[in-house]
Amino acid sequence: MSEATAQIDLKEMESIVDRVVQKRLRPLTQLIAKSQRKTGFSPTEIFGGLGYIFGLMGVAMYFRYRKGGKS
Repeated sequence: MSEATAQIDLKEMESIVDRVVQKRLRPLTQLIAKSQRKTGFSPTEIFGGLGYIFGLMGVAMYFRYRKGGKS
């Protein structure tokens, strides 16, 4: 095989690989773009945040009353 033929094959192969990669990544990029357009919070996120806050308050109250009981 001559060097010119090898160059053409390499360029064609790069082009093919590039097209295939772009084709495979298109759904992922669309999914990422769609998720970034989302505004607001879902009910799951809201209840999760409230649960986190109440959990931290419970831990703080536990340590506060635990100290008070020993004094």
